[in-house]
Amino acid sequence: MFDFLKNIFDNRSNSFTKDEASISITDDEMALVRNGHKQTMNLSLLNSVKGYVSDDKSERKINGLFLESETGHSLFVPSFADGYNLLTETLCERCNLSIDVFSQWHKKARGHRWLIWKKYDINNVVLTSPKDDKAAKEMYYNGLWIEATKSMFLWSTFISDALAFPFISNKYHKSGKPTLVFETTVFIGSVGINNLHVHATDQRLDVPARYYTAKILIDGPGDNNYYRPKQAWTSLMGIPQHCHEDGQQLFCAWDFEDIRLSLSYTYDGPSSACSGEATLHIDNGRSYPQCWQDDDYERNFTVNAKLNLPISYHVAMDWRQNPYVRPTPDGIMRSYVSNDLPYAIWMDNVNAKIGFANAMYAVVIPRHSLKNLSIEVWMPDKGEEVESLLVNIEYMDSHFNIVVATGCVDDVWKFKNDISSFLGMSIDRVYV
Repeated sequence: MFDFLKNIFDNRSNSFTKDEASISITDDEMALVRNGHKQTMNLSLLNSVKGYVSDDKSERKINGLFLESETGHSLFVPSFADGYNLLTETLCERCNLSIDVFSQWHKKARGHRWLIWKKYDINNVVLTSPKDDKAAKEMYYNGLWIEATKSMFLWSTFISDALAFPFISNKYHKSGKPTLVFETTVFIGSVGINNLHVHATDQRLDVPARYYTAKILIDGPGDNNYYRPKQAWTSLMGIPQHCHEDGQQLFCAWDFEDIRLSLSYTYDGPSSACSGEATLHIDNGRSYPQCWQDDDYERNFTVNAKLNLPISYHVAMDWRQNPYVRPTPDGIMRSYVSNDLPYAIWMDNVNAKIGFANAMYAVVIPRHSLKNLSIEVWMPDKGEEVESLLVNIEYMDSHFNIVVATGCVDDVWKFKNDISSFLGMSIDRVYV
């Protein structure tokens, strides 16, 4: 078998000059002597193995393996080197590879490096014996089980409150908002996960987090990191509602009470189950009315002045980013929004607020929080151009833009003077 592999890559007859090389391996050190020049590689620090086959158009065929270490050191080992079979045998033993791997990649690696194996050295998932699935499912409905404190981290926990938990650290993004990291094991059923990340860079901090992610690594980089958690979570939640599995990627997802848990695995290369990366994603799609309802304003709003516009601008219900968006008050919808004039801007001097609304959603901003206005035109290389009216606000000691109206290009700009005069503020136009 090894002689067959050597014949696949042996290209001595295609060389213009004599090229000699030999390989020796002693403990962790591999030495390559090529044309009198010696290079070494510490195999205990091996980070990846890649195959290379010269492009068919190349006059001089050079085939072999690229070895890369954790230190960044790279070494190319040609297949014609004496001892090449010894190297492949050693790699199979050290990297838990099948010899078939080395006979598969050469047909696909023409002219580029083809990943055969990659090292993963952080095992961050533990599998425990199956628990009472009914009780575990009830816990998952509420949140994540923290084994160290024998307590729950609730899905409804505000990001700002989570920052105070002793088992959570944060790494601040350049936006000034945190990425939270659980520094303890959290359990979903019988699967314990370390280093679960909560991404809050595009959210308000006074709302529950939406997105959680973690790399899944149990005892090596194989696709068992996908199939074993999948089996555990199928026992917990039943057959996944979404599933797609082929030779390049594995994917499944469970939708449970507006919490989506998805598991994916991407193969590193043609080595099948030997190497790849599994990732867990959790999407908390639940609606938390306490974060966007304002019953008091619904009952007590006033309209001291209004501006109606004849275009039905889109207003996004993006309450995780926009602290002032809510369903349009019934009184506004009945009295100030119509089919002919489907968008309204109003002044509420009694409550010191300014409102922007279509028939479905409104953005009602405290007057002191509104700092300036701008019109943003998004012009992608391909696709529909979009124009939005942006309001810069101050909220929780930070300034950021929120969108109060979106339409096609010039839909907002042609009413720029009307809006500017009504609000008493200048409006600039920017292109992105």
